[in-house]
Amino acid sequence: MQSCQGGMQFFQRGVHVQKIVVLILAGAFSAASNAARAQEIVRYVNLFGEKSMILGVGDKIVRLLDLEYPLQKCSPEERFVCLKSDVFAFAVPSAKKWAPQWTYGGARYMVLRQGAMTFNGELLEYQVIRQDWRENTIDYAYSKERGVIAIRAKGGDQLTLSGDCGFAATSTRYCP
Repeated sequence: MQSCQGGMQFFQRGVHVQKIVVLILAGAFSAASNAARAQEIVRYVNLFGEKSMILGVGDKIVRLLDLEYPLQKCSPEERFVCLKSDVFAFAVPSAKKWAPQWTYGGARYMVLRQGAMTFNGELLEYQVIRQDWRENTIDYAYSKERGVIAIRAKGGDQLTLSGDCGFAATSTRYCP
């Protein structure tokens, strides 16, 4: 395994999210995180991309290509549902109502807009959240009920949830 610094250089060359085609996140946000849940995989795909890169998030690691990095989740005392590592970060407030902007772990977040759309045959309310972190801008389409349903880097590929439940869902209606 290469050093964390090597992984950061990979990201700093601008390749990170722009070239992601498949994003795999495994059970990182489950409140009832157990061995069965850790095996569950959430998959995001780029429907138009030709190149691929895999980012996997497990119970205690984040995997980028063939490199692994330590991963931490927010503690129950914190007011966020989040993941944080040297190569990946995401956080949303755990409160029912959010401020339009927040910061967490060196990242700034801002709700750009709210809307509703049909997702898997049901009307779904969502927010587009912009994250500025380490000189990168990433937009997330996020639903409290379904979690992250799409990811787009500034000038990069768009990744779309290919299943029913994305990561960071705070409701258990659809996502156990």
